[in-house]
Amino acid sequence: MIKKIIFAVLFLMSFVLSAQEGSYSTQVEERLTSQIKPYSSKDLIPYYDKKSQKWGYMHRISKKKLSQPFIAFPIFFCPDLDLHVYQMTRNDFGLYGKIKGSYAGYDSRFFDQIAFLEPEIGVYNPMEYSHLIDTTIKGFRVNHLGELTGISPTLYDEVSKRAKVFTPFSYRDQFYAVIVKGDHAERNYAIIHQNGAVVEGFADSKEYPDILQKYSSQSDLWVVVGVDKERYRIKGLLSGKTISEVDTQIIHQLPELAYGIVSQDGEKGIWDFLTMQWVITPSKKNDFVSLYYSSSEEVDTFVNVEVIDADLVKENRDKVYLYILNSKNTFYDLSKKEYKPKGDRFF
Repeated sequence: MIKKIIFAVLFLMSFVLSAQEGSYSTQVEERLTSQIKPYSSKDLIPYYDKKSQKWGYMHRISKKKLSQPFIAFPIFFCPDLDLHVYQMTRNDFGLYGKIKGSYAGYDSRFFDQIAFLEPEIGVYNPMEYSHLIDTTIKGFRVNHLGELTGISPTLYDEVSKRAKVFTPFSYRDQFYAVIVKGDHAERNYAIIHQNGAVVEGFADSKEYPDILQKYSSQSDLWVVVGVDKERYRIKGLLSGKTISEVDTQIIHQLPELAYGIVSQDGEKGIWDFLTMQWVITPSKKNDFVSLYYSSSEEVDTFVNVEVIDADLVKENRDKVYLYILNSKNTFYDLSKKEYKPKGDRFF
């Protein structure tokens, strides 16, 4: 039945594509690539048009508008532009395309495509953890892959038939794990050593501890813990030190560049996770929403890398222009220079 439905959807969408064959690639050529071809894709910045509530592109240096607004969300070339048609029209499903950067002459020949994923159908089978109980240990045991293979009886919940231990993690050749404490009404969390002892300073987090990305330049593993309702600290696992004693929250982070928007008691700044220092100190004036970047070269995104090499992050930083978006839909760089288009003309 599922396969018949999938076939029907694909069959229907083939008619849509036949009727619109080449239409979106033509629109992209008319609305964007024909205007930006003289410019480096790294130098293109989205600008927001309040009237149409859409984004066009401007030139980083001259501030000239290079295209009329036509997309619903800001997207940068990194080094290519992956543009779903939904971002152009808000009502087309499944069509997408890639516009290559200036290094390839903004090639958009293969823009019209179908994006469709066949759903995985299966039967939910809740895992039973009683076979992991080992009365000879006080904490937990893992295999050579770091997978949980044993838990002490105290780390097993007889009611839910589940382990109180979440996925173990390692740091500097030592294993740790997050455990849940209390019932559903009074649930909190702790981090324990493999022998079951609670890590000092991590006995009572009101929210699930968020283990931050590890970088080779760091001397500690940093964890976001909840000190009370909607108040957080970023604390070192080994040192127990916090970067601040006030409410500290990560608003947005780019792991591949090791930069993040971090707020302290509601005042936002830019934090460098390589040096664990402020690049832009928090201020009420900093109206920061999210981070973006443009590049004309591939940027390593470090998929499934446990500890990211700081030197590779620095190489990434050298390849990009970093931007900060504010709530008024304008961009800044790290020097807090604002980028707004000049005039209403399109060049």
